[in-house]
Formats: sequence, C-alpha cells, structure tokens
Amino acid sequence: MIQKNIDNRRQDKRLHLPDLQIKVRPYSLNKDADYIDCTPVDVSLNGLAFSSKDLLLELLQKIDIRFSVGHKMIEGSAVICYVESHLSGMRYGVFLLDISHVP
Repeated sequence: MIQKNIDNRRQDKRLHLPDLQIKVRPYSLNKDADYIDCTPVDVSLNGLAFSSKDLLLELLQKIDIRFSVGHKMIEGSAVICYVESHLSGMRYGVFLLDISHVP
C-alpha cells in the first residue's frame, strides 16, 4: 500500500518569489470582468497555490489569472486542481494551462 504525503502533493521544486502578486477571476469571455486580489501560497514551474476570502471556486473550474513579479506581468488561464477551506479563506491549487508575458 502506498501512503501519500498530503502536505506535499506537488513534487516540483517551489520557486522563491517574495514580491509575487496574484489576481484571479472565473473564466470569462467578458474581458472587462474584474480580477480579485489573492494571497500567494507557493509557486512551481507548472502551477501555483493561492488563498482568497473573496472567491468561491470549484474543482476543475477554469480561471483567468494574472500574476506579476517586480515589473513583469504574466497572464493566462488555469484550472483549479485543489480546494481546501483554511483559516485565511479558501486555498486553491491551480495547474497553468496557457500563460504569456504581457508587454
């Protein structure tokens, strides 16, 4: 029997990005829909985790995401692959589907 370590679901190396800012909204064709500021939890090469008191997202839901580090802005889409109720609100893990640098 294989025992999973629930505290470390992703095996990718985490990236240290102390000035990371994340904004999320449910996937929308309306490009004027507002993004919600979220609190970063951790980042790896193909996904990230964040928490929010203002968003209510579901497992496998597609989202639009924007994140910035310093003066670099990246946006794209992701899918929710982890949902957990936490003291800081809801905690979400996402798998990045498509991202691009915003000039």
